[in-house]
Amino acid sequence: MHRLTLGWLNCPDVAPQDMIGVAADAGFASVGLRITGRKPGDAFERIVDNGPLIAAMRQRALDRGVAIHNLSIYHLYPEIGAADLEQVLDAAADLGAPAMLASGYDPDHARYCERMRWFADAAAARDIRLFLEFVPFSAVKTLPAALAIVRAVDKPNFGMIVDPLHLARSGGTPDDVRSVPPDRLFFVQLCDAPRAHPPGVDLPTEARRMRLDPGEGALPLHELLDAVGADIDIECEFPTQANLALPPVERARGIHAAATRYLERHALRVEQQAGG
Repeated sequence: MHRLTLGWLNCPDVAPQDMIGVAADAGFASVGLRITGRKPGDAFERIVDNGPLIAAMRQRALDRGVAIHNLSIYHLYPEIGAADLEQVLDAAADLGAPAMLASGYDPDHARYCERMRWFADAAAARDIRLFLEFVPFSAVKTLPAALAIVRAVDKPNFGMIVDPLHLARSGGTPDDVRSVPPDRLFFVQLCDAPRAHPPGVDLPTEARRMRLDPGEGALPLHELLDAVGADIDIECEFPTQANLALPPVERARGIHAAATRYLERHALRVEQQAGG
């Protein structure tokens, strides 16, 4: 069974330091945390320059037996500076986090690649990997665009992840995922959705509030899991209209249960196919 991570987007109402306990109480092996707002100056819990809180979070993760799997930080618009990124890298290192999102919000891909070479080197010095997530409403909208950037940056600690909703809404398929070298695909997210984008709903709203439990929609999740293989980590990211109304631990337990059920069905399917 894949190792399951509780993605922070499931609990946007929970402070990052409290997400660790939510993940532990729900049975997750690891947790993804957001440690900054989308831009410097956004209203957000003070973490990156708060040494006592960072130390307490790292200790809490150790005490609860939950790994900090990845961190989300600023959206990387052109105006995000090196000092901002150094600060979050130091916080990530102090938290013991092995991976950090390097989102693509610079429309100049050549400039973005140049910046990512520096960012990847600075992250490597702290033993941190950076992952690019293609998002149809960002400046890196598709899997081919993300893969081209990963190849252009050409740093061993710079790779990408795949979100099945973003893959579908950008016109991609699980077969496209097979083009990503395994050592550059760091993990995959799990969620479901209707086959077509709901009319009258913008893409950010669907992504943040209107996903479905795996197996309840029409995305080709079995095919995606076949494409990425059995050993890859999975981050559960399916905030739904219903579960966002639940208390956080109850919500997270439901997410863990839904993901586990689906992965068990997938494992049975693989076994049946192997048996002919």
